[in-house]
Amino acid sequence: MPLASAMALAMAWSATTLIGLVSPLILRLCGNKGTQALERLMGLMLILIAARMCLDGISFVRP
Repeated sequence: MPLASAMALAMAWSATTLIGLVSPLILRLCGNKGTQALERLMGLMLILIAARMCLDGISFVRP
């Protein structure tokens, strides 16, 4: 199990590093309006994840 966890952590770290290195290119390709749209989309996804976590927490406390 620790090996699987270490591999998952390494894969997540690698993907994050790759996205961070390529992000200036992505931003340049998307332009100003595309960047604003991506920011709004990521904000919406963050809200959805937070709402889901809240609902899971409520259902855990109150079956």
